[in-house]
Amino acid sequence: MHGHINMLGHYTFTLPEDILKGELRELNFNLNNELTS
Repeated sequence: MHGHINMLGHYTFTLPEDILKGELRELNFNLNNELTS
């Protein structure tokens, strides 16, 4: 788990194992081949 502190407060988040290993995740495309977040 990673922690982060900024002007708005403190929050934590977890990263997938492949990201922690330095691998890239796949891009998300919808049915119209548009990039989604």
